[in-house]
Amino acid sequence: MVPLFPYAILLLICIPLLEIKDAELVFSEMPDRDLISFNTLMSSYIQSGHDADALDLFAQLLRVNKEANYVTFANALGACSNPEALFMPLSPTMASLVTCCLVML
Repeated sequence: MVPLFPYAILLLICIPLLEIKDAELVFSEMPDRDLISFNTLMSSYIQSGHDADALDLFAQLLRVNKEANYVTFANALGACSNPEALFMPLSPTMASLVTCCLVML
């Protein structure tokens, strides 16, 4: 098994530089994506104004049966706080997530 530490460091380097495409590439190349990786990329999406992408990543995390924690839910709520993300055309899965966000807000 390949250690995830180098990948996590690369993600952390990309985020302050707002290099989302680079962060996505690092994330996609990870042999095993852990919860920290999901949360880190979700946070970077939100920081750069890509709230819908953060919600998509949240849905992906749920599809692969990763257990979410308080950081994950805080990120999801942060993405839901942008009104534009709530009114974009969404898949049925994303529409369900947005509905949950509205209820939580």
